[in-house]
Amino acid sequence: MAAARRIWHGGTFLRRSSAVEERQLGAPVLEPLGVVAVRCTVPRSAVRTSRPPEPPADWPLGLLGLRLGLSERLRDAVIAQLRPRLFGGTPLLQHQLLRGALADVTIEHLEIYGMLTETQPGPVHLGELHRRIGRADRTLLRSFGAAGFLATGPGAPAYVSELLGDLYQPRTMPEPDQ
Repeated sequence: MAAARRIWHGGTFLRRSSAVEERQLGAPVLEPLGVVAVRCTVPRSAVRTSRPPEPPADWPLGLLGLRLGLSERLRDAVIAQLRPRLFGGTPLLQHQLLRGALADVTIEHLEIYGMLTETQPGPVHLGELHRRIGRADRTLLRSFGAAGFLATGPGAPAYVSELLGDLYQPRTMPEPDQ
């Protein structure tokens, strides 16, 4: 993100100002969110250790917490969008189908939060939590109609969240020795 002060590169943190060349990505969904591509100007060999670096131990849980927060923010946006709208003289939020969908997503959020704060999920569970957040987001996006799926619509943070989940989902199968 554009506001980040440090970048994890080759097993160490680098300060953005001295070691990074930035450029805006061409994807319209990423630009308004402040997502930028970076190229580290410090050669990887200068910071590389003898084996590939391990991310910080709290990285997987932190990423899930970030994704959960984005999903909760999306839920709040759905409620704010639908609160003033009426259908047949009745507020949309009082319609059973929509209330049920929002209740299901809220329960999903609470279960994920509980798993993140009360237990220490393993890699298999972390992968499942990523999938559950993605499903909750897609349920919420339907409430916006077609606008929820536009690159510049309210679903853009959910799209970036799902990309992050796909990129950083923990491996559950051991890699073959090479």
